[in-house]
Amino acid sequence: MLSRLRHRALSLLGVVVLGCGYPEFRFAPDAAPETDTGPMDATTDAGGDSGVETAPEGPPASCLVLHERDPSVKSGTYTIDPDAAGPIEPFAVFCEMVADGGGWTLALKVDGSKTTFAYDASYWTNAETLNPGSTNLDAVETKSMSFSTVPFRQLRLGMREGGVDRFATIAVTHSSLRAAFSGARISTIAGRDAWLKLLGAPVLQPNCNDEGLNIRYATGIAPRVRIGIIGNEQADCATPDSYIGIGAEHTLTPTCFGIGAPPVIVGNLAREACGSDADRTTFAFALVFVR
Repeated sequence: MLSRLRHRALSLLGVVVLGCGYPEFRFAPDAAPETDTGPMDATTDAGGDSGVETAPEGPPASCLVLHERDPSVKSGTYTIDPDAAGPIEPFAVFCEMVADGGGWTLALKVDGSKTTFAYDASYWTNAETLNPGSTNLDAVETKSMSFSTVPFRQLRLGMREGGVDRFATIAVTHSSLRAAFSGARISTIAGRDAWLKLLGAPVLQPNCNDEGLNIRYATGIAPRVRIGIIGNEQADCATPDSYIGIGAEHTLTPTCFGIGAPPVIVGNLAREACGSDADRTTFAFALVFVR
């Protein structure tokens, strides 16, 4: 009797009793035996005590890298490390993560009514920073460490006029802004309309339309712009005398601008007396992002 009860219990558990009295274990139809798949991949963290830990990602090289890691990251201040294990310490910078596709690293803020970033200012070509703790979009002139360390293929240029920020995206590739401004002129093909939309009511002479970085002429009376476009009333670029730009000066322009006229470092300068449709002396505040 006891032997029959034992046989019945083993049967309910899925155990078949062989004739010799030894049980044979069989798996249920929906189960499978565990198999040894070999050693765990060293880059995989299975949550157990494998003896291998996944190294943390560390600070991203730029706001673009951070955006690519996590597109849901919001705009704000983040720590980046452009040279990874190199000598430059990680630093804080403002990242624009929403507008124009996101992933923009703020490099420069310039007050157009001040001469801090006039065309020949050393800030354009040296490694010094200016107010690096101003990691936001306030109206404090700033040159971030990102100016000298972050490579880019695009610039996002902003001009703040009357409390309104207007932006344009310019395609240009370089190893850093510092390197770009330390070299020769760099032409861009954004087009006249891209520059005009940076301001509310711009005036730019219709011809020439020479645009890009380090725009200047060795001779003549042309204004100079570190980033921008210049215009002329004649059908050439021999004597352009209006501009929209950042890091601009008009010290080489004709007297029609007026003796002692203030330089417009960021913004728009044009005069009817120089052949423009109207007078403009528009000071703006610039925001320069790289990506």
